[in-house]
Amino acid sequence: MKKKFYLAVIIFLCILCSNVHGLTSDLKEIYKQSETAIVKLGGSVLTPISAGQVKIERQGHIETPVEKGSGTIAESNYVWFITPGIADSYSLIIENIETTVNGAPTIVNYEKTFLVGNDSADYNVKPGVIYSTSDFYLEFNSKKDENQEISVSFPETKTFVLKPGYNKVKFSIANVVGTQITNMAAGIYSLPAYVKGNASAPVNQTTDINASGDINQSSGWWAWRGPDEPINNYSVENISKARLIFDPVILQMIRWKGEDKIDGKFSVTNTGEEATSFVFAYNMSRFKIDEEEPISLLANESKQFTFEYVGDRNRSFGSYIYARWENYSARLLVQMAFVNDVNQSSTTPIRQNSSGGRQLYPCAELAGKICASEEVCSGSEQNSQEGICCIGECGKASNSGEGGYAWLGYLLGGICVLVLIFIFLKYRKVPKKETNPLGKTIGKISMKDSNMP
Repeated sequence: MKKKFYLAVIIFLCILCSNVHGLTSDLKEIYKQSETAIVKLGGSVLTPISAGQVKIERQGHIETPVEKGSGTIAESNYVWFITPGIADSYSLIIENIETTVNGAPTIVNYEKTFLVGNDSADYNVKPGVIYSTSDFYLEFNSKKDENQEISVSFPETKTFVLKPGYNKVKFSIANVVGTQITNMAAGIYSLPAYVKGNASAPVNQTTDINASGDINQSSGWWAWRGPDEPINNYSVENISKARLIFDPVILQMIRWKGEDKIDGKFSVTNTGEEATSFVFAYNMSRFKIDEEEPISLLANESKQFTFEYVGDRNRSFGSYIYARWENYSARLLVQMAFVNDVNQSSTTPIRQNSSGGRQLYPCAELAGKICASEEVCSGSEQNSQEGICCIGECGKASNSGEGGYAWLGYLLGGICVLVLIFIFLKYRKVPKKETNPLGKTIGKISMKDSNMP
């Protein structure tokens, strides 16, 4: 009974040691052979994970070479790898992760076991994470001896045929508008993707908008059609000729569901040669703008406004805020998604350029800076023309946690070792029980009789 108790204590302490850092992952328990495993890390990760930090070990701590990679999409960290072609038990190990323990920066290793079964995947794909600002390729490796038809969802929905063996497929982003953050379906796989397109939004097309002013989405939360339509007897002017101009013209927002207050900022500029009075029109179940109307702007005057989001936080959406004057209207497209992780919150303003197209703001105009690869941002982050823009200060990740809260992991590990030593010494000293006491007694009597004269 005591032995079982000590064993339970050891298991508990070892589990506590391994999870003191609070990192998690959605690694599955079992995979097929030669399958693409795409793993999302949860918890606080201060700096992006590199492929060099990732390794796969077979049971017995035998490192197994695999194709692998990593990526960060919308502040979520992913690793991917092609599973080994031999059925066995393996461990995913990610070394030297910069994280926090009780708020203090610390460097830890993450490890989790998984199984590779006897069945083989029909095909695999690489890379498992897409981050691209230009046309990109996916490489499929089919394990079947006949053709396979698969479908993809991005940049457009289409199907194509996989031939046996190696297949390399090109994807064009020529028609991608703005920054797209999505999960790209590629056959049986779902690939996290960040794609920055350079195409301008189409003009003079009909947009499918319901009575409340919301966009009827086709696929993906960035999806929308437009941007010009007649609505309620107001005609939307060509954006390059509009007298009133929104800045930005698209506001892409990813917001934490638990945030106390969600708001967005924008400005309206009168580019005309005379004063213009206008009113705002929007879905009042989603937005609230506290302004006395009508609002008047002098020629070349600009004014900043703030809207508060007052709708539910259960689904992603796209909705317009209009500025209307006379028989004309200009508009701001607000695209909003809600997440459960506060660290995934971000805002991406997209402005109109001189040709009427769309572009991200330069980081300098956002009053921010681009952090170096070895630095972390102490403030909020926004997408910009140059990449992720830090609205705050850039600084090097501190390793001081190794001498701070990291001692807790070492202490618990030491306790595990001491308990093991104690149990070993205790049971080594216990004398063996007599297996045949009757035989031993008879033996003694026989020896006594043989010694008698």
